[in-house]
Amino acid sequence: MRFNPAEFIQLCRRAGVELHREGPFLCYDGGRKWRDSADVLFEALHRHKDELMPLLPDTSPQADLFDPYN
Repeated sequence: MRFNPAEFIQLCRRAGVELHREGPFLCYDGGRKWRDSADVLFEALHRHKDELMPLLPDTSPQADLFDPYN
């Protein structure tokens, strides 16, 4: 079976895990619940990071101090 990053993001969303990126970092928010299958999730995120990153929204909280329009 081939990995489909868009479907994986939807599956995570349905399971209550929100994926996003902050610059070059892949981040997730699972609320305050610790999930028993977190190890499987971490492995999948690590293995398919390059495929997931372009599809995730960038929620970087950092601002460019040298941006004249900011």
